[in-house]
Amino acid sequence: MVPGMDDSAWLSPLVQQQLGEVQREWPCIRVMQPILWHYEDAAHPQQATNWSGFRDLLDLIQNQADLLNLGRDGEATGRAVAMSELHATTLPGLPFELWSKVLSFTADWELAAALGINTSLPEPTEWNVRVEDLSDPLLIYSHELERTVLTCNTAAICRKLSQAPDDFQILPVLVVKLITRFALVKVLTYLENNHPQLFKAFDGAFLPTKASAYYPQVKVLDYWKNSPHFQNRHVYDTEAIDGACKNGHVHILQWWKQSGLPLLYTKVSLEQASGNGLISVLEWWRDAAALDHNIVLKTGRSLLWAATNGQADVLRWWHASGIQMGYSGGVAFTASRWGHVHVLETWRKLQGDDNVLFDAEEVIFIATARQHVEVLEWWRQFARGMLDGMNGRGVKVKFRTRRIQEAVESAPKSQEWWFRYRLSIGKDQDWWPSFLAL
Repeated sequence: MVPGMDDSAWLSPLVQQQLGEVQREWPCIRVMQPILWHYEDAAHPQQATNWSGFRDLLDLIQNQADLLNLGRDGEATGRAVAMSELHATTLPGLPFELWSKVLSFTADWELAAALGINTSLPEPTEWNVRVEDLSDPLLIYSHELERTVLTCNTAAICRKLSQAPDDFQILPVLVVKLITRFALVKVLTYLENNHPQLFKAFDGAFLPTKASAYYPQVKVLDYWKNSPHFQNRHVYDTEAIDGACKNGHVHILQWWKQSGLPLLYTKVSLEQASGNGLISVLEWWRDAAALDHNIVLKTGRSLLWAATNGQADVLRWWHASGIQMGYSGGVAFTASRWGHVHVLETWRKLQGDDNVLFDAEEVIFIATARQHVEVLEWWRQFARGMLDGMNGRGVKVKFRTRRIQEAVESAPKSQEWWFRYRLSIGKDQDWWPSFLAL
């Protein structure tokens, strides 16, 4: 943004040459028209200003925000499809009718449309645009380009891009998404060589992040690593590997390990894999760390994430792995908080009856407040030695009752359980001692 320019200065060849050099030297910079001034006419020599770039600025901000959030809204899938190799004309094995049912089951309209298979799936809102409702030539071209990219026909896509209007400066988010998701590497190469302004959509950490975390594509990562455009400036952060772990993309983790690039990750990698029950990811990290002492297992609160999401198998895996873990003392509370009786039982069997760490007042209070009656019943049976294998050897569960009384007042289901429990020990409904043992 250059202040104080008039129309003639902005359009002068020297200024345009200098701005062109800026864009070549610093591709991350986007040049936008500044506020310009001019004289109205000889009869009215008043200085007038105009700025036609405001709409472009808003469009750019919206585009960048959409690109940043691409995949994070949960609609991204683990289905990695290289559309240059798999197309409707070469779909193996099944008749189109069965493919239609299969793709309908996936609820993936874009994949079905790219393969040319008709399904009963509704067209997503972002695709439900009719060209006859558009009046802006740029919007019409953008819509046509999106539909062309959806065919995954490289020649047709490149031909359409070659017809781009001169003022077409921002690649639509849907186009960027499809190119990444379906690994249209030849289109990326074409944009890199012929449309550097449009290619900026893929600059920075975009490709390694999206092709790792949300649209897992080794071909896109290979392109990013080897492309002349990105040589000596491979920009990425922890979201790539953390996201790959969260979504179970083991082959992406293997690519990063073999890439020769530094592995950037946080405790989120193992925490999210644990919370989502992705044992294959946990096994990959265990094996990778065993072979490379530079790979550090950042376990974080993995046990608590597993307990939160009811992942009993993950607790078994961590226990069997022999890896030193933190926060084991919070598993019983977390499972009680979220109502996972099977996690409590699994943890008891793994740790042993006498080795389950818990704060009796906290676990009973949270189960009461959240009305997890089945959890309260589990703790009662645990205290009385009634669970499988306890043979009557109970574990002391004693707590102060003040907070419990407060929780019971606003928890109808818990009120009923506590009423039955007090009757079972021979006390009336209004009886609350200072301390109570189940």
